Amino acid sequence: MKKFIPYNIPLAGLKEGLHQFDYQIDEHFFNEFEEPLVSAGKLNVTLELDKQSTMGTLEFIINGFVITECDRCLEQFNQELSTQERLILKYSEQPREEEEVIYLLPGTDNINVAQYIYEFICLAMPMKKVHPDTEDQQGCDPKVLEYLDNASEQEENENPIWEELKKLKKN
Repeated sequence: MKKFIPYNIPLAGLKEGLHQFDYQIDEHFFNEFEEPLVSAGKLNVTLELDKQSTMGTLEFIINGFVITECDRCLEQFNQELSTQERLILKYSEQPREEEEVIYLLPGTDNINVAQYIYEFICLAMPMKKVHPDTEDQQGCDPKVLEYLDNASEQEENENPIWEELKKLKKN
């Protein structure tokens, strides 16, 4: 995992207290993952580590945008993202992970945060990705929206099952 060496947080050499790490995320970062859900964008990640003698807290603050495909018109657009996530580091003889807690072996030299950054970005993506509307128009391509409206109307007119369903709707 040499590609993610810049994302190693040195736990062994840090004094107790608050430490900050800054990362710039772009398509080079996403390309390192196999079949990434996100493939491009520009994000700033500020990672604050509050190191204590028996535990630590990682606070991830992620802001920027990813390039994604609109679910409505299939054009690419910049999806704004802003999220804040937290992980707790604890030391244990059995390394494991839970929801917000990562158990590390005592004496662990460092922790790599690349996978966590990637997962937090993916989790911040909205379920429905559509162009944001502007004050004067809808964000999607008007030609595509018109086509979708016409196709929907045509399907309703051609399929007799819609008439039966409309009767149920009136009840």
